[in-house]
Amino acid sequence: MTQQTANDAGPFFWQNCSALELKNSQQILRNVLKTYRKELVGIFYDHFMQHKIGKKYLSHAVVNERLKYSLMEWLTDLFEFDPNQDMEKFNARQISIGKIHARLGVPNILVLEGASLLKTKTALRISESNIGIEQATHSLILLDEIVDHAMRQMSEAYVTGIQQRAQSDEAFRIVTLGQDINLVRETQRAALMDWAQSTVFTLFSGKANQHYQSLAASPFGLWIRHRAPIMFRPEYLLNDIGKLIDAIDEDIVPNILNSDFQDKNDMFIAINELQKKVDELKFVLSDLFQKATDYESGRDPLTRTMNRRFLPSVLQREITLSQQNSSPLSLLMLDIDHFKRINDKYGHQAGDAVLVKIADLLTEAIRGTDYLFRYGGEEFLIVLPETDITNGIKIAKRICNMVEQTSIVLPDQSIEHVTVSIGVAIYDGHPDYEYLLSGADSALYAAKEKGRNAVVAQAGAELNSLSVQE
Repeated sequence: MTQQTANDAGPFFWQNCSALELKNSQQILRNVLKTYRKELVGIFYDHFMQHKIGKKYLSHAVVNERLKYSLMEWLTDLFEFDPNQDMEKFNARQISIGKIHARLGVPNILVLEGASLLKTKTALRISESNIGIEQATHSLILLDEIVDHAMRQMSEAYVTGIQQRAQSDEAFRIVTLGQDINLVRETQRAALMDWAQSTVFTLFSGKANQHYQSLAASPFGLWIRHRAPIMFRPEYLLNDIGKLIDAIDEDIVPNILNSDFQDKNDMFIAINELQKKVDELKFVLSDLFQKATDYESGRDPLTRTMNRRFLPSVLQREITLSQQNSSPLSLLMLDIDHFKRINDKYGHQAGDAVLVKIADLLTEAIRGTDYLFRYGGEEFLIVLPETDITNGIKIAKRICNMVEQTSIVLPDQSIEHVTVSIGVAIYDGHPDYEYLLSGADSALYAAKEKGRNAVVAQAGAELNSLSVQE
């Protein structure tokens, strides 16, 4: 063996064994992987499909169609490269994988557990091989060093990615507070009161079992679940609101529904209890807004919509909620048709006026729980929580019709009409939000190809293609 200096980079065995020892050890690992690669990958995913934490990041379809192939490719590459020649390329690959894990929010402990499992199973196969003790020992050392080195590169990139994501999440919270807080407060107070009045009327009508809507499923409940956690700190106030909503939905209202009130006074007492809880909710909600700080930063300066900086935070959060609640999630990617013609004919000020008007129309068209981003020059993106593909398409068609019927006044007082094309994507269980974005982008491209002023859903969705005129 050659001697390693203190400044040499890389694991010890790589730098100190002879070229022949390294070549023989690598060849043994390649032979084992060539023979048992599929078996190792199968063991890996069988383990994590049953794993309490790991299984939520996987589905059988995604594993079979994409991840098994990727893992087999990674294992092959692990022992095909020359550690003395291709280190920079090797490290870049591991860093890229670590960034993906961070983007998906996969806990790093799962990655390390998976690496340990692969090492153990590979080592067992090496020990069963008909090779000498010295060769087997060198191969095991090399296996350990290569996998551990890869994990170090991944983990460093993962930590950096998680830190950046945390910073982005916090910045997004601050930007969200840049809304008109007074308007949001009054809107949500009104939504809560609308629910309370409607519920009391329904309970007195005698048809509560047919028409009652839980507070959690109301517009106020949806806002609390999807938007409030991003907008506000401290979280304990949100927890208090959640407990009050649960108490109303799970105790107070069911007790009223299940009671056969012979005396109207008993009915009024029960309704009064409900009103007390609603008043308590109003008090905590006011406290929540009282502690909010109003910032104006990070929004698109022209349209006042959110910019792309916070898109990863929103999508990853909504994907997590969709997984936890088994609720649908849709995405609309929208592009203004022939936008270049407006700029070329009237100038960029006219183009800006069109963008502002479209942004205003979109803001009016979506719910308080939805998210609107300016995605590109003339592209917008709308995130629709708890919206299935059918309703996503309906919303998209409504937007198309609304835009088409709107007269836009340009700076020179000219009147223009524009249309938009929209691609609709539905979250299908894939944990990477880029996959969802890609689906919406492909659908948008198809809408453009179809002739514009059209709505097209991603391939494989419930409804595949709809033009606005249909």
